[in-house]
Amino acid sequence: MKILYIGAAIATVVASASIYLFMIAKDDAVQEDGSTSSQGAPATESKQAPVASSPSPLKAGVYQTYSDAAYAEAKGTRVLFFHAPWCSQCRALDKDIVEQAELAQDVTIFKVDYDTATELRKKYDVTLQTTLVRVDQDGAKVRNYVAYDRPTYQNMVYELGL
Repeated sequence: MKILYIGAAIATVVASASIYLFMIAKDDAVQEDGSTSSQGAPATESKQAPVASSPSPLKAGVYQTYSDAAYAEAKGTRVLFFHAPWCSQCRALDKDIVEQAELAQDVTIFKVDYDTATELRKKYDVTLQTTLVRVDQDGAKVRNYVAYDRPTYQNMVYELGL
């Protein structure tokens, strides 16, 4: 019986090693001159990306913790996400935002601590965690969305018109 367990363990190790080697070989990139470079290693010859012709391209979205200074510096659309660490829906939405490959263009989402940001909650009439508030450049509320029942990034984008 012990031999059977040892054989199964060896087979598992061999299979894992094969998959690892396959993934490494797959990550090798072939350069134009025929040379290869592993992922993370510098290529033999670098080429600069073409410069965009538009005068002010939109920046990729940003998700960050709220601070007065960061909020004041933010350009474009600003969204306040009133989050509580004890709230499962907040954690689900937070995870969904973090996992997005790319956030909406020119949007900054601020993660606001629901429990400590009482003045912001009063200012924007927030009474429930998972509330998202889209504000204009003057800080006035444009619209809000309570994501409690549907805590997903896609619903947030749709409901806030991002």
